[in-house]
Amino acid sequence: MGVTYGGQGQPMDVDRQRAQQTAARACYNCGGADHFVWYCPHPQAPRVQRLRRMVEEITEEEKSELRGF
Repeated sequence: MGVTYGGQGQPMDVDRQRAQQTAARACYNCGGADHFVWYCPHPQAPRVQRLRRMVEEITEEEKSELRGF
C-alpha cells in the first residue's frame, strides 16, 4: 500500500505533491515557466528581485514550515 503518515493509516501523497510543486515553479530570475533560473536566457535580475519572486511563489504551507526554523 505505501508509507503512512502520523499513524492515521492514510497513504502519503508525496509524489503527487512533489509533481504539483515542480509544475508550479518557474524561473526565479525572469518568471518564465519553461525553464529554471540556471538555464535562464535573460540577464540576471538583481538579488533582491530574485528573492522577492521566490518568496511570492512559495505556498502558505511552505511559509509556515520556514517560520519554524
